[in-house]
Amino acid sequence: MGVERAVAELGVLIYPGAQMAAVHGLTDLFGVANRIAAEHQAAQLPLLRVSHWQVDSDQVPERVYDTHPGPAGALVAVLIPPSIGGFSERQAPQELIRWIRQQHANGATLGGVCVGSILLAESGLLDGRSATTHWTSAKAFAERYPAIKLKADTPIVDDGDLITTAGLMAWSELGLRLVNRLLGPSIATGTARRGFWWWNTATARVRAAVIFHRFSTMAMRRFSRSSIGCKALGRPMSR
Repeated sequence: MGVERAVAELGVLIYPGAQMAAVHGLTDLFGVANRIAAEHQAAQLPLLRVSHWQVDSDQVPERVYDTHPGPAGALVAVLIPPSIGGFSERQAPQELIRWIRQQHANGATLGGVCVGSILLAESGLLDGRSATTHWTSAKAFAERYPAIKLKADTPIVDDGDLITTAGLMAWSELGLRLVNRLLGPSIATGTARRGFWWWNTATARVRAAVIFHRFSTMAMRRFSRSSIGCKALGRPMSR
């Protein structure tokens, strides 16, 4: 008789403008992690149950998808994907903000990617904490949320119960970070290798993310200061 595995439910939030590629990418990433855990016959490891929570207007998010339907329980984590269109206040209705705060109070780890980090900032949970966001939003982020210790040059800030990431594609790093916590480093590494062949180790992934983030930031800064960049951005060239 097989041993029944514990279940860890991970909620992915679908808000107006959310990048659906990240929503489905995270779902697939956790599915790959489940298959690898099953191949290892790791009965002591939890089964990752992925649910999608959609919010429309000023309503409480509702579960609209579930990989392993079953009794409702507390979410282990809530992941807030990025938005290609950038942040607008309509993406942060009060009912959603209250729901995010309630999930955190119930013990869920919260992870935000790009605009997702801004939604966490809107909740007030990041006040007095360290966080990052996309470099294009850094100035506005710092002005709007002065109580947050912004680390704009850091691609991911893991503060335990709150994780923020900077780039549109950083959802994969966030997902792997949670796989590492819940299923262990060997499953996380196997998931990364199977889905992202150029990421050989967790250390290599972090280093690659840091190098890419710093390179892209420096390149854009140099462009914005150049004569061509100033002309394109419609501002005078600094001397």
